[in-house]
Amino acid sequence: MDNKEIYEVIKLGVKENRTLNISVRNGLGSIIKDIEFEPYIIGDDTFQFSFAWGHLPQQGLFYRFKLENILSANFRSKNFQISSDACYQYAIEEEHFAVVDDFTNMFVQTARTLPNKE
Repeated sequence: MDNKEIYEVIKLGVKENRTLNISVRNGLGSIIKDIEFEPYIIGDDTFQFSFAWGHLPQQGLFYRFKLENILSANFRSKNFQISSDACYQYAIEEEHFAVVDDFTNMFVQTARTLPNKE
């Protein structure tokens, strides 16, 4: 798959809450196939690297993949629900092109309600 096709599949996955199967190249160059991925955000980070951030339900983790490291992306037959413990801490200069509906950044909400320690 080329980068444009991968981007479009992930973007549609974000818009429709659809679970994906992705294959990625890890930091040492080996390829990991058939990772179940629930995409929450697609965008560019402060260094202008395109990324997809979301949930890896089999591992119980939230992870951010550089789009250039994703080699393929295909839809699975199921839709996902936003995890209640999803928390994305973003930098000011990031740009998000697609964010899953009804996702709120818990980090921001928590920071607003913390008691003042003065």
